Amino acid sequence: MRLAALLCLITLAVLEAQTPAGKWISNLKYFDQNNYERFELQLDGSKLTGKVGSEGTFEGTFANGVIDAIAKPNPGQTVKVHGRLNGDTITGTATIVEWKVDFQWEAHRDLSPTARRGRAHWRRARDVHGHRVHGGLAARRVGSWAAV
Repeated sequence: MRLAALLCLITLAVLEAQTPAGKWISNLKYFDQNNYERFELQLDGSKLTGKVGSEGTFEGTFANGVIDAIAKPNPGQTVKVHGRLNGDTITGTATIVEWKVDFQWEAHRDLSPTARRGRAHWRRARDVHGHRVHGGLAARRVGSWAAV
């Protein structure tokens, strides 16, 4: 009986990890420039929707581990993303439509204690170089997702 309960818990944990629903920290990488943004996704069947930063939108699909979506971090910018979910990581490509510029896209699930409680706390978030992340962007960056 205990073994069956343990197997059910493990199965639920694996299934939960294979959904893109939740809070993420995204990085659109252009050569050696990192462009960070926070986003939150909800999954309803194969329909994927969400919020980018404080005012942007995210709409797309999720099927067989693949994400195809359009993100609008602000009204004047459209980003097409294509990626594959692998546990707590999404890897793929992104294109800023207006600039016709391609990026490497990588996102990691936000596993901070504040994110799990349902509140983001940017003061605890830091990029790989130790710079604070403000509203999704590293403190040394200015602009939106991809200030090139």
